[in-house]
Amino acid sequence: TEINFESEICAYLSANGWLYEEGDAAKYDRGLALFPEDALAWIQKTQTEAWDTLQKNHGSKAGDTVLARIRESLDKNGTLDVLRHGIDLLGLRKKLPLAQFKPAMAINPDILVRYKANRLRVIRQVRYSLHNENNIDLVLFLNGLPVATIELKTDFTQSISDAIAQYKFDRNPKAKGKGSEPLLTFPSGALVHFAVSSSEVEMTTNLQREGWLEIIGRYMLAERDEKKQIKKIIFPRYHQLDATRELQAAVLKDGPGGRYLIQHSAGSGKTNSIAWSAHFLADLHDAEHNKFFDTVIVVSDRNVIDTQ
Repeated sequence: TEINFESEICAYLSANGWLYEEGDAAKYDRGLALFPEDALAWIQKTQTEAWDTLQKNHGSKAGDTVLARIRESLDKNGTLDVLRHGIDLLGLRKKLPLAQFKPAMAINPDILVRYKANRLRVIRQVRYSLHNENNIDLVLFLNGLPVATIELKTDFTQSISDAIAQYKFDRNPKAKGKGSEPLLTFPSGALVHFAVSSSEVEMTTNLQREGWLEIIGRYMLAERDEKKQIKKIIFPRYHQLDATRELQAAVLKDGPGGRYLIQHSAGSGKTNSIAWSAHFLADLHDAEHNKFFDTVIVVSDRNVIDTQ
């Protein structure tokens, strides 16, 4: 059944570094589309000086002030930008980070402490809507901010097409005559939405803790239009993840000077794979924190790479 399917996924994630507790859905804030407990807990643990300042300035309202500002920043800049760059708050001299992604060099102990403190949480049966009691099977959070939603179907009862149809027809980000749903609104809500059956996943990746943080911190891209507005979020496909990770692993093992061939079919995202590989190789360090390459040169007939 779908309930058993949910339970198996939650148990797996819980055993691999994710937070999961029954009843967490009751703590979810629909209006903010946040899990406030984790957002404030991460700030209090990793940004102690900033938190002390906020408490001096706002007293008992410090938490509410931060959460409201997170929501405002999400609406203005989008979820990916807020997770990567933090938020501005009156009274703080610099932006307040809301997550810490893995650094290229593991020589700063403070950064590693913040990275290990990241709170990845899975919550089941989330009543997300401001207008009805619809719920989504699973929602994934990073430090209280939603990063993915998942609709589950079992092959015994329904197919993956039913999960896709559910998103299309029953999960409207802005129903006619009603306000928007913060969790589902693009680009200020969850970053990606999965339709999952017992045998298929419409968009798939390994949801291990390290891999998920790497995808959010390094792979996901916000594509903007001429007016600098976010028009879509690029999420890496499995073959792109596999190719770029295998390339880095091979260079780390074999050292500079090797030759490698990556084959992509037409329309499979070759340009993004090239751009990701170039960035990652330029940032690659060995165990002693020495850079592998001084410069990465890309020779290509694809002009679009210049903007990536």
